[in-house]
Amino acid sequence: MNRENTEMEAEKLLDNMDLSLDDEEQQSDEDTTLTHPEIDAFDNAKLYDERITDEAFYASNNYAIHPKGFFKRIYPKEGNPYWKQIHNYFAIPYLKLSTAKQGSGVKTLEANTGYTGVRFLNNDLEVNEVALSSSDRAEFTSSKSRLTLNDWTPPAGSDRSEVYKAFMEAAQAGYEPHVRPNGKVYPAFIKRMTGYTQRGWVTPDLHIRSKHDLYVGKVATQSEKKGDPEIQKETTREIIKHSPAVRIFLAGTYASYTKGRICISDEFCPIVNYTGEGEKGKSTTLKICAATEGSPAKGRMIIEAISSEVGVENFATAYNHGPVFLDEIDELLRTNDLPQRIMRLTNGGGRVIFDKDNTFKQPNVWNGMFFTTSNQSLRQSVKGDGKESAILTRLIEIDIHDPDLHIFFPDKNDGGKVSQWMSKLSENYGHIYDEIIAYITKNADELEQKLADFESELLTTEELRYFKKNRRSAHTLALIMLGAEIMESVLGKESAMLTHEAINIYKNKYAQDINEQIDYADYKYISHIERLYEWINANKGMISWSKFAYAEQSDDINESISRTQKKAAQTLTNNATHRGSVLAEVKINRVMEHADDFDGTIVFNAMGIKHLKQHAQLDFNELCQSLEKLGMVEHDAKFTDKKKDYLGLSTTRTVRLTLKPIDELSSTMFTTKNTVLVNDSEKTEGQTEILNQNNADSEFNINKILEASAQYEEDYSAYFDRT
Repeated sequence: MNRENTEMEAEKLLDNMDLSLDDEEQQSDEDTTLTHPEIDAFDNAKLYDERITDEAFYASNNYAIHPKGFFKRIYPKEGNPYWKQIHNYFAIPYLKLSTAKQGSGVKTLEANTGYTGVRFLNNDLEVNEVALSSSDRAEFTSSKSRLTLNDWTPPAGSDRSEVYKAFMEAAQAGYEPHVRPNGKVYPAFIKRMTGYTQRGWVTPDLHIRSKHDLYVGKVATQSEKKGDPEIQKETTREIIKHSPAVRIFLAGTYASYTKGRICISDEFCPIVNYTGEGEKGKSTTLKICAATEGSPAKGRMIIEAISSEVGVENFATAYNHGPVFLDEIDELLRTNDLPQRIMRLTNGGGRVIFDKDNTFKQPNVWNGMFFTTSNQSLRQSVKGDGKESAILTRLIEIDIHDPDLHIFFPDKNDGGKVSQWMSKLSENYGHIYDEIIAYITKNADELEQKLADFESELLTTEELRYFKKNRRSAHTLALIMLGAEIMESVLGKESAMLTHEAINIYKNKYAQDINEQIDYADYKYISHIERLYEWINANKGMISWSKFAYAEQSDDINESISRTQKKAAQTLTNNATHRGSVLAEVKINRVMEHADDFDGTIVFNAMGIKHLKQHAQLDFNELCQSLEKLGMVEHDAKFTDKKKDYLGLSTTRTVRLTLKPIDELSSTMFTTKNTVLVNDSEKTEGQTEILNQNNADSEFNINKILEASAQYEEDYSAYFDRT
């Protein structure tokens, strides 16, 4: 058969075969579709035999997998060969997924594994799909197989081996065109693609949830669509007109999908909390936001925070690079270690734990935003705690009684509108998610610039000096502002305008008297330290740890926290060494209370300095200049030849930086509103000139301050070049 005829036969077959995805799932234009016709009543055995061969998804000289099930080719001593049905429920491989290496730090257990996408007829006579690992394929026909657990009927015991052979034969032959018993060449029916075990942004153009056909992990999410997209959008527009509070929550929800795509190096996960007594609309607000991606019902996109802490962490991991909705978060946090639990959520997980057998467990990690409700204010709950300042910078909280940021109808006379809205959203949901992802994918560069502009606006507005001292707060609010921009693409200009108005109301609550003295150095120093600590936590699996590394208490009650953190340090160090990607050495002097509780030192090698610049946008020279002001730089730290070679240093003498808890540094720097880092009597001539220059300016500009400061600071480049 010549090539032209072969291609014509292939096209003809593809026109008549379909194993396409469900209506709600998207498929690229280049996907190969397999379709099959309905089987009519057969006129005779010969015709029956011919149609099995022609219409099968796959057929060889031994087996056929057909819409009517599995068939074996029988070769009698007398007469012609014929097909014998051995099972009524088909299962056909259609996709080969090889998982990509994903993420940084500790490698996931599921990485670099091959999966086979299988389409099958379930017990309800519906076509469904599942991804099988190599071990799953080995148990293909078992009554306890993953396929069976997804409602596929396994074959009878006597036929199991034959069904298994048929499936494996198809799985091996399906990558290339093949010849059937009728002598015709049929096209390949298994497509090779990259699969993903993670959720969220796995490539710059691909955001994954568990129902995506390229997802091969085992963590289920409730992302789904139902009803009419226009009804969902029009209902959401109507809600926005009546509630400033909902606008902020929706903007945050939309912005949360930029995590991992635009906010790549940002490893802290803000909380947007709605506080106040129950039955006032807090849970309703979460449902409205949850409808963006899936069902607004509790137990679907929303879980009650009364769930176990491990359950909440698993939930956050499943919805990586997106919103996580927790109702009544104070139920989860109603313990003596409330601040620690909040820090754990907002730091993105990654806690290192060991089971009772002292085996290292793969940590849960996430990068998103939490949208929560509470009866008691989280701000008030952490008041007076040593971690208070760190927590407050990770938190946006709206009181349900705030007259400016009210919920729906302040006079409580809604005329039944809220019930009508929620009724519509319960039947029309999940459509906005796709539009948000598409918009972010297409406009990522523009959105990244807007985020930087919004953050700069907060940091350079004279009345909003609170944000200069709290960079995380500025970044979180800038994200909300970015969400309003994304909203315009989905819901239109009016909704976006109303949302920006609500954000301005919240923002202006932080306004201060412009005549108060400003500490111009605060932002620079603390900002650099915060970014350094974020980088360390984001890359802990590529760092050599000495003495301790942050970890939760071991399951073994007889093991001290000190022992657990020493083991964590050793495990992470071994991992970094094994990967051959050591970026730095971190020495921790004592047990860490939380992930940012650094008390020790860090030494970078050249690769680490480069990585810090690329992934945290933090220049090592600038970092050292900031830390020098705090007495946290040791210039000629000496190392042994062995340590030099181990860390990849060019010399035995290099720069060693001191690490201290940010809360401790902040309490030292910000003792009063009017405190500056250096007392007036101790100011250098250059520093005085800097402050005078700024006071003469009509408009505060942090960049001018930093540029001027650099002219009078010592050039430490000689030290940096040594690494």
